[in-house]
Amino acid sequence: MEALPREIVRVLRVFEDVFSERVWDWVQVLVVGAILTPGQRTVAAVLRVMGLSDGRQFQNYHRVLNRARWSSRELSRRLLLVLVRVFVPADEPVVIGMDETIERRRGAKDLQGNNRYTRRQSDSLCKRPLMRRLSPDESEDRGKRDLS
Repeated sequence: MEALPREIVRVLRVFEDVFSERVWDWVQVLVVGAILTPGQRTVAAVLRVMGLSDGRQFQNYHRVLNRARWSSRELSRRLLLVLVRVFVPADEPVVIGMDETIERRRGAKDLQGNNRYTRRQSDSLCKRPLMRRLSPDESEDRGKRDLS
């Protein structure tokens, strides 16, 4: 495969030292392929988009996900820092609002009509936390509302 463009490599460089040197080349291909792949992002679909579906080292890309040692927590931390650096001005605080949203579940139901896959719920609704960055105006309004 040809080398990736410098701009993409520059963006991915933040994550490079989380992976071993042997795995890093495969990780870059998987990340770029996942961005370009429409629909379901399986390893096979990613390699197809990258033109590597007939490659001889197909199994090595799967090993990145199931055998290679890397920390998803460390990758998440670095991604958050990059996003904050890019999208939040340096003189602004980062205010994060959290709310519980209700999600309707679809699919198989048990004999009482409840969704099978929701635990300890009497109906087919599932609560899950939602977090997002609040703009300065939103955080000021929310602070006034909470105090009154």
